[in-house]
Amino acid sequence: ERETTGIWMWSKPFLVKKGGEEVAVVLMDTQGTFDMESTLRDNATIFGLSTLVSSVQIYNLSQAIQEDDLQHLQLFSE
Repeated sequence: ERETTGIWMWSKPFLVKKGGEEVAVVLMDTQGTFDMESTLRDNATIFGLSTLVSSVQIYNLSQAIQEDDLQHLQLFSE
């Protein structure tokens, strides 16, 4: 059962110093993929939008990684 629907973003960036530069970090939470309520188009859209605005993606799983998890990740990265 998902906790997040769509994309949620923190309203203010965190300013972090990295290598002498100040970098803005924005936290974003997206709904899980391939739940019982979402279509493939919904999943692809959310993953695509989050990838466009992110320099780092975290693919979070609630259990040990399985082959179908890697196939889903491959589907979105092509």
